[in-house]
Amino acid sequence: MHLICVTKYRKKILTSESLTAIENSFKEVAKKMNFEIREFNGESDHIHTLIAFSAPKAISPKGYATRLSKAHATRTSTLQNYQFLK
Repeated sequence: MHLICVTKYRKKILTSESLTAIENSFKEVAKKMNFEIREFNGESDHIHTLIAFSAPKAISPKGYATRLSKAHATRTSTLQNYQFLK
């Protein structure tokens, strides 16, 4: 599955630090939910993730869990310095 996460209004706010934090967060979720992150990359306004899982697994919980994880990591790390996001 190819999952694309985009920042609100495509604002260019993701840094290399925040991308690393998000990738680590995605890997933690993948380990807990038994799926594999095959590729992870992004730019300042979006992230691309290639996820592999077995067919019997449901798609939506994985996408939802990774999105929540990304949002939490982003809010609690690098983006706290951006007042316009609060």
